[in-house]
Amino acid sequence: MKNSEKIDQFINSNSESTIKDYHDKLFENLKVLNEKEDRLVLWQIVVTFLYIFASNLKVSNFSIGPISINDASLVLKLIPLIFVYVLYDLHSVSQQKQEILLAFDIISKNRFDKGYKKEDYNTYLVRIYRPYAFSSSIIKLIREKPHFIELIIGVIVLLPIIIIGILPYIITFSMLMDIWRNHMNDFLGKLSFFCSLWVAIIIIYQLIVRILIYRQGN
Repeated sequence: MKNSEKIDQFINSNSESTIKDYHDKLFENLKVLNEKEDRLVLWQIVVTFLYIFASNLKVSNFSIGPISINDASLVLKLIPLIFVYVLYDLHSVSQQKQEILLAFDIISKNRFDKGYKKEDYNTYLVRIYRPYAFSSSIIKLIREKPHFIELIIGVIVLLPIIIIGILPYIITFSMLMDIWRNHMNDFLGKLSFFCSLWVAIIIIYQLIVRILIYRQGN
């Protein structure tokens, strides 16, 4: 049974008050996930700039506030671990958010937009009821049923954002290559490389599974 069918079954077998309580809980969960997603994206940016800063240092030691680091290579070995952890956490949040959004949208349509059709992807009443999310505000650049010209312009506008979405995986690959070439001479370097590679493989595997599930339909 598809997830969407399970949600329909839940709606048909429960009272209006139960559905409302569940819907409200989904709304609160979405708010929490949206906030966490924004924080993780910010952490990704901070960690990336820290990595670039450490990579271009001409000195072997430096200080960040009260923290003194005597070996800059230590940062270059540890940052990939931090980065892939943030990337994994962000991916997990995104996956959970996608599952909640499916249930949230179907229940929203059932409660507030009785005239919707099954093929409707993103009705107006459902969109405006969702809690704010930066990612959702970007998607809203393309209207629900855009004209061909609007669609083309929207894709062009979103293209840089799509490229930015790919950047974390390129950065991960670059960090792994840097450790492999320059920091495999000690235990910490090897530990960082293999742990980071392991987490990266898990992320790629989960991405492939999500794509296959999406192709099969919800």
